[in-house]
Parts: sequence; structure tokens; C-alpha cells
Amino acid sequence: MKQKEQEKKGMQILFVYVIPCALILFFCLYYLKSNTSLKVIPDEYGYWAAAAYMTGTDWAEITSFNSYYGFGYGVILAPILYFTDHGVLAYQIAMIVNAILVCGIYLIVLNVLEEICPELKTSVKTVTALAAVLYTGTIYYAQFTLAEIPLIFVYWLIVLLACKLLKKVTVIRLILFSVLAVYIFSIHQRAIGITIICAMFLVYLFVKKCKNKKQFLVVGLVLAAC
Repeated sequence: MKQKEQEKKGMQILFVYVIPCALILFFCLYYLKSNTSLKVIPDEYGYWAAAAYMTGTDWAEITSFNSYYGFGYGVILAPILYFTDHGVLAYQIAMIVNAILVCGIYLIVLNVLEEICPELKTSVKTVTALAAVLYTGTIYYAQFTLAEIPLIFVYWLIVLLACKLLKKVTVIRLILFSVLAVYIFSIHQRAIGITIICAMFLVYLFVKKCKNKKQFLVVGLVLAAC
């Protein structure tokens, strides 16, 4: 009996996690070898400029001719620049990070489906999540160091936390939700609408869901410190 359960669990891990993530990595990294430099100028350059600033590299002479781009994606790119000054290698590592983020999106979507549709079969949730992630636009943007992949990743994290907050309000969830609501705006200013909706959602939780109002005071202090 235990052996059958273990075999069933092993098959579930294989078909729900291993194979889908392998497919995602395959499609996202298919052109990795030939994907060696910035292609969308000045957009990609703007995000790398933010990363360069964080690592103490002075790109001021060039960035003065460029529009401002949010620093949020630069937070992800900065460690890459910190550990390597090889342009091609840095760009390809960023592509790998994109692929990992897309895998993360898939896992988050699975969790969201579990939260809102627990009655669905695992196979249906798996196919649905995979279809959402293997959308042409997602795979396309994974080939560039643009803000889209981090935006999608953080957006789905916000959705998952919102689902969990509707079930149970905790300080940790409130803090993570609030920080992500601000962070997504720092990735790209067009996410201002999401940040505003998140603020409205927090007001709703404060009025309708939260019995311990001191939890929101803690969140306010954390955000003020940030």
C-alpha cells in the first residue's frame, strides 16, 4: 500500500513539476547560445544601467541621454554584474534567471489554482498553469532583459498572497503583500494601477477581515522603514 502511494507521489512530482519545468526551461533557453547582447535599445540598456549604478559602476555619461527606467529590475540584475564583468556571460545569466522566474510563475499559478479551485483535478490545474505560462508573449519576453518577466512573476505572487490573505490575515502575509505592491511599481511605472488596487485591497482587509488592527500598524512601520 505504501509502495503504491510512493509511486503515485513520484508520478505526480514527475508530471506536475519536473516535466512542465523542463518544458519551460527548454523553450526559454532554446536560443541561449546565440542570445548574447542587448537587442531592445534603449529599454534593456536602462535596466542594466540601474544595475550598474547599484554595483558602483559609473555609466553617467551615457545614461544622461537615456530615459529613466525603474530600479526594480536592476535589483535582480545587479548581482549578475557584481560577479561578472563579461558582457555576454552577464546577459546569458540574465536569460537563465528569466527562465527560472518563468518556472516560478508556473508554480505560483498552480498554487493560485489550488487556492481558488481546489476541486479541480491535478491534471487540469497542471495543464491550465502550463498553458498560461507557455503563452507566446511570455516565451518571447524571456529572450530579453526587459521588465515583463519580473513584472509577471511579482504580479502572480501578489495574486497568491491576496488569495491567502482573504482566508487568513497574518503579519507576514501583510508585509510581503505590501512590499511587493511597492516593488512592482519600482520595476515599471505602468504597474501604478496594480499598486493602487493593492492599497484598496489593504483598506478592505483592514475594515472587513482584520480583527487585530495592530497588524496593520506593524506593516506601516515596515513600509516606513523601507
